[in-house]
Amino acid sequence: MISWIDGVLEADRAFPRKQRHTAHRIWRRLRDEQGFVGGASTVREYVHEWKKFHGPSPAVFVPIDHPPGRDAEVDWGEAQAVVAGVPMAAQLFVGRLSSSGKAFVMAFPHQRQEAFFTGHAGAFAFWGGVPHRLRYDNLKAAVLRVLTGRKRQEQQAFIAFRSHHLYEASFCTAGVRGAHEKGGVEGAVGYARRNFFVPIPVVDSFEHLNALLLGRLIADGGRIPAGKSESIDAAFDRERPLLLPLPHHPYDCCRRIEARVSSSSLVTFEGNRYSVPVRFAFRIVSVKAYVHEVHIVAGDAVVARHPRRYGHGEESLDPLHYLPILARSPGAFEFGKPFQGWTLPPAFDRLRVLAGPRALIRVLQEVPSHGLDAGGAGSLPTGPHSGRRPPPSRSAPSSNATRPLRSSRSRRALHSGRSLLPLQPTSFLRRFPWRRTSC
Repeated sequence: MISWIDGVLEADRAFPRKQRHTAHRIWRRLRDEQGFVGGASTVREYVHEWKKFHGPSPAVFVPIDHPPGRDAEVDWGEAQAVVAGVPMAAQLFVGRLSSSGKAFVMAFPHQRQEAFFTGHAGAFAFWGGVPHRLRYDNLKAAVLRVLTGRKRQEQQAFIAFRSHHLYEASFCTAGVRGAHEKGGVEGAVGYARRNFFVPIPVVDSFEHLNALLLGRLIADGGRIPAGKSESIDAAFDRERPLLLPLPHHPYDCCRRIEARVSSSSLVTFEGNRYSVPVRFAFRIVSVKAYVHEVHIVAGDAVVARHPRRYGHGEESLDPLHYLPILARSPGAFEFGKPFQGWTLPPAFDRLRVLAGPRALIRVLQEVPSHGLDAGGAGSLPTGPHSGRRPPPSRSAPSSNATRPLRSSRSRRALHSGRSLLPLQPTSFLRRFPWRRTSC
């Protein structure tokens, strides 16, 4: 029996690891083919000892002591969380200073390059400086191609990022051989998952989740790691002055592409559509994709801001972007998708009833210049398609499609800031001479 088991185990060496005999499979074959009447535990103990004797020798490592401020390690991990009522696998950016063991954890919905850069920026701000060298495995956000040895062809955006912060990048050996080269941060990933995500956090947003993580990271600074004689924070206090200083200007942690605005004043990015002011239709604009927002830039100005969409075929429509069209197409106010579900204050509903839709539209034309805050009734209402908007600019020129108010008294009333949202709709309407005009 022993020689038969030895032969099976020796022959297994030539087969793929996942198609070799387990101890239980050997016991079943012994029972069925050799008439073995012993228990499975006997076979299991023999197989275990055989593999220990014939297997490779355990790896032996040299203890390493990193000089303070010199090195840090970065890696991604994953943990379950409930964000805005949706269970999901949160992607964890984890950075760890190699000397003090001071770790930073930040959660994202994905591992794309903009999240990669944002995680770095958060870690550097948390540490109050930049390590001289950061070690990575072969992440796609950083590495375009693996060359021989430790040489890598880096992504251009990654080169720009680390050049902005003046640190050096080091990469682990490709494959299994490099698995042990950043064990510190891999241990930090597991520690964060076990201690910061148990029980599974239930939060309203990723901002809320990261605020929770930050509090737990700060509290964890008083912990004394195994094999150390001082707390993490005590070691970090000596390391922090040796880090590189933070850059004077923060890096713009986004992914940038160019796109053409459609005839519907929409820009498509990753299968989703975002609105821009209609005066930019048919133009080439830049899309700056942040983790949680999309900014659309024309020239040097940000002309639209939206919450980022991660589905497919979704739309983020800002009603203010389409107001100039209403002057020549009033029917769009009732049937246009950007205006569906746009809840206006009661004063505007009253104006529409008494003076007609064209009167309401002429007042709405003033909203981009004056906003709806002047009368103290709160911020601009939003509809189901609307995203986050930039603050209204009082110096922005009026659209050619905007029709002026009919009297200087009405214009003065609007510019005074008292008439946009009065407490009583009737007093608001009394300021306009065309309040009884039918359209």
